[in-house]
Order: sequence, then structure tokens, then C-alpha cells
Amino acid sequence: ILGGVPNGTNVDIMKAGYSEYMARFKPDSSVDLYYDANVRFQTSPSGADVTGTLNVTGISTFGGASSFTDNISIVKAGGPILELCNNTNTTTMALRLHEGSAGSLVNGGGMTYDGASNKLHITCGTNLRTERITVARDTGNVGVGLTSPEGLFHTRTSSGTNRNYIEAAASHAFLRLKGGSTSYNSGLEFYSGSSNISNLTALGAGGVAFEVGGSERFRITSAGLVGINSTTPSEMFDIYNNTSGENAKARICAANGGQAGIELIAGTGGANRASRIDFVNMNTSSSPQWTLINDYQQNGGNHFGIYHGAEKGIIVLPDSRVELYNDNSKKFETTADGARVTDDGSNNLDLHTNRFIVNRDETFFFDQNNTGNTFIFRVSNSSALDTNALQ
Repeated sequence: ILGGVPNGTNVDIMKAGYSEYMARFKPDSSVDLYYDANVRFQTSPSGADVTGTLNVTGISTFGGASSFTDNISIVKAGGPILELCNNTNTTTMALRLHEGSAGSLVNGGGMTYDGASNKLHITCGTNLRTERITVARDTGNVGVGLTSPEGLFHTRTSSGTNRNYIEAAASHAFLRLKGGSTSYNSGLEFYSGSSNISNLTALGAGGVAFEVGGSERFRITSAGLVGINSTTPSEMFDIYNNTSGENAKARICAANGGQAGIELIAGTGGANRASRIDFVNMNTSSSPQWTLINDYQQNGGNHFGIYHGAEKGIIVLPDSRVELYNDNSKKFETTADGARVTDDGSNNLDLHTNRFIVNRDETFFFDQNNTGNTFIFRVSNSSALDTNALQ
């Protein structure tokens, strides 16, 4: 040890031969610790400076402001802990990451915990204290763009469109909404301000419902049945108008030059393959009163018919004839030569362009007022032509 305290000089600890400092105690200044002739630890009025790597074993507590000019590693086999504690519930603790010099608040981010509001904030921005994500301590609610989230995950933009993305670069992307059981629904609620304008609900028991203005307007059942204004559709597509006195209509419109149409395509099986449109008057019966049907016989004949219930009214056979019926009995049909009036049996009247052909062994009358007695003329296979003046 060279020098001495009495004369105010340094107290030095050196290697043998005085070739290298080990420690130097400077009165009213600092304490310097050396390694290989270089200062590694030095006290100062504000604390202590460490040059190089600081290895700390056990729990360490730092008081005041500490600055590090190199990497810091915490290594512990049982799991390291970095703890920031203020010993009170009214102040804020912060972890700051930024580009500027020590103490700068410009261009960075970090994390703060507000002991007064009990909220954890993740910050980022040109002002590193700008709060971007908030987690409420007591509810666990997470807010993006707001500090008071009202649900488990709540996003908001103060201006512009709020658009969220779920994207898969090379595969599928899904958003899963799961209820607790088949007794609970899941869905999406659409709001305009504070007003609920519509909802899309996946029903726990199966199916999907779409609500508008507080009322269900559209539903798809678990069986694939579709209903408009019907919660219990019984056909593949049901449209209801539940307002008394109002019509229920469907409109199909094509642009200029286009065609609007409805295609009815029957299957290829041997039964129930006809295409049809039924007209039902519920005041009369739930069964069809009138039916437009293609291939009613289901034999591939491809004829088209108008039926009243099960009775034929008009039948059109492609490339052949048109038939008219009365009380399900054929009374008129077109032929290759003209037309035929029939009693749906062997008694027919054929009307050609240049002649009448009567197919019955009885007198044929041209009557006045359909009396059979007062006639204009008559003819039979057993008598000549009789004529009579008009009465």
C-alpha cells in the first residue's frame, strides 16, 4: 500500500513489484477496481459504473437510474425473472424501447402498468408512450386502439375504416365462433353507432338465421331448407309475407339484351321426375288447385299439361297435338289434318280444311239452339240430306 490517508493521497492496492493496479481508493472521489490493468468497476456520485460484463448471482436490486452500454443477459435454470416494482398502487411502471438517447420519448415503444387504473398498456409510436393495446387487470379484456375494452377483444379506430384481417399465405383461413353447447347460439352483431341493425346467428341446434331491424328475415335449416320471413321452412325454398293484405312476390330482372328465366330441372330417375308449378289457395285446400307440369306420366314423353287437381285440363304433346278436357274427359284435340271433337271414345267429329267427317251411326244434325228437333239440315247413313228453314 503506497501513500496514506493522513496526507490525502490515494490508497492503492497493487501486484507484487508495483507493476499493476488492483484497486485504488480516491479520497472524496471514487473507488476503482481493476482487472488486467483496466478499470472494470468505478463508484461515482450517482452510483457505480461497470465496464465489460457484469455477472450477478442471486436476486439483485437496483435503486436509482442505471445505464448499460452493452447486452444484458439473465440466465437461470429455473426460469429468470425481471421484476419492475414501485411498492405502491398509485404510480406507473414502464419498460421503454426507443431510438434516442437515455430518457428520450421519441420513436419507440414499450410497456407500462398503471397502478391507479389497474391496466397494462403496450405502447408504440413517434411518442413511445402512445398506448396501442390495453389489458384490463380485473376482466382480462383486451383493447386495440382504446383503453377501456368492453369485451374480451375490442378494436377501435378514432378515424377512418376499421378493417381486420385473418390471412393464410398458402392455405385456408377460418374464424371460429363457438357456443357452449347445442343450447347456445353464436354469431355476428352489426351496429350503426349504438343501434343494432342486423345479426347473423348460427343456431346451436343447427342452421343459420339472419335478422334485420330486430326481426328474423332469412333462415337456412340444418336440413338445407331456406325460408324468407319463415322460421320453419318446409320446402327447399319458402317465401312468406306475414303482413295481412300485402302481396308476396319474387322478381327476376335481366339487363337490356338479356333474358330472365326460371329453370325447373327434374331428375333422371323413374319416379317423381316431373317438373311442375303448383297453384294453391289456402282458403280452399292445402293441396294444389291448378298445376303446370312437364312429363306428368313420367314416361319420357315430355308432354306439358295444365291440371286441376288430378284432372287434366289442357295437354300439349311435342310435335303431335293439343288436347282439351272437360271433367277429365277429352273433348277436343288437334290432328295432322285439322281438329277433332270427341267424346273421348269412338264417336268423333273430324274438322278438316275442306270437309267434316262424322264417326257415328246416327243422324248428324246442324241444329238451331241445340234442340235436335229444329234443324238447319241433317244427314244419316240411312237417309238422304234433309233441310229445314230457319224458324
